[in-house]
Amino acid sequence: MDAVDSNMNKINNVSIWDSECLTTSTTDSQGAFKSTDVKNEVTRCVHEMIKELGLDLKLSLCGCNTHNCTNCDDIWMNVYNKGHSQETHVHYSENPNQKQPLFSFSYFAKYNPEKDAKFIFVNPSPPTTCKELYKLPSYIPEVCADVTEGDILIFPSFLLHRVEEQLEDRQRITISGNFYEQLKE
Repeated sequence: MDAVDSNMNKINNVSIWDSECLTTSTTDSQGAFKSTDVKNEVTRCVHEMIKELGLDLKLSLCGCNTHNCTNCDDIWMNVYNKGHSQETHVHYSENPNQKQPLFSFSYFAKYNPEKDAKFIFVNPSPPTTCKELYKLPSYIPEVCADVTEGDILIFPSFLLHRVEEQLEDRQRITISGNFYEQLKE
């Protein structure tokens, strides 16, 4: 039994996502995510991606713009049990004064691609009655992310996405969050 399984008694239901979130086992009293291994690996991967894209950005899990702040990292853990899902959504704030994330991620901590609910990107283009167009990638209504346990999926925060219903009687666990542009001091 791993650490996540041993802390299942600390789960609180978060109905907006129709999944459950670990609390005290993964966050401190201010809500900051404590797993530095996961944070460090995801941060390393996103910085590697930024470099490969040729962008000159400094990114942080912290949306407050305080240099080296680690108290308000935007990271959480979702635990999907049988019947749980997430509706189509994007990661942004409707508050225009709040900083918007540039990239989001999901780390697939406990995930069997043959049995567990799929992570789906949703195409925002309107449906068409012309079935011939669905042969083109830009018209495919949904795309299933090709991931396995241990993978980190990094994507622009504005992409519509959802999680199918978990049909198996087992837990599907992801750690997700957002990266923000870190303003220069």
